[in-house]
Amino acid sequence: MGEKALRIFVEAELTGGFAAKTKLANRVRLTSIEAAVLPDSPELVDRLTQALAEVRRYDDPDDPELLDLLDDPPEAAGGLRRSLATLVEILGQCSLFIDDLEATARRVDEGTGRVLQCAQVSVWFFDDARTRITCTDLFVPSTGRHSSGLRLFAKDYPSYFAALATGQTIAAHDAHRDPATACFSDTYLMPLGITSMLDVPIVVGGEAVGVLCSEHTGPPRTWNSDEERFANGMAAVMALAVSRPKS
Repeated sequence: MGEKALRIFVEAELTGGFAAKTKLANRVRLTSIEAAVLPDSPELVDRLTQALAEVRRYDDPDDPELLDLLDDPPEAAGGLRRSLATLVEILGQCSLFIDDLEATARRVDEGTGRVLQCAQVSVWFFDDARTRITCTDLFVPSTGRHSSGLRLFAKDYPSYFAALATGQTIAAHDAHRDPATACFSDTYLMPLGITSMLDVPIVVGGEAVGVLCSEHTGPPRTWNSDEERFANGMAAVMALAVSRPKS
């Protein structure tokens, strides 16, 4: 999905720096995160190619490092470098979607899934009474599909809701045993094969209003500090969208 489109964004960055990459996104009204998950239709590739021709300022074909980047998808870069690049892309292109909470959630989920390479990523928000959280967007990287609407209730998962209320990251390396997430074991984790969770509260005004949840399947996964910092950065993007004044 999106290999050709994403490479055009890479080429824009190579030929004109981050400014050219942002100009390309603005011209086609498409973020590079979206380009990574959309199908490479002829129409999309043609639109991007024409827009790239408009923003291209110079070429530097002799830089071996840049050629390596063009030859290999950005996903092949190191974890920290990929994390920083994704955060910069999200922030640099957020004017395209920041006024739309659902669109922001989709972009954040796609970017997080791409970097953390987990089974699914989702954004949830509390109701006013804080008795439940509702899924605004759930993204499955392997299929490229988004869904929404699932609800979880505090009365069913009190330990998880209590952990979220602290505003601290829940890095559940073994989600079946972690005190905050073990309550999901029978009803959620086992049916979906989820073994590890990285849940970052979305904090606005010092209060958790929601959560960005990354879920891993397979052998239990130990989340490292770079992954935790990246997830916190993406949750901060969601907090920005929530707190943005509505016109």
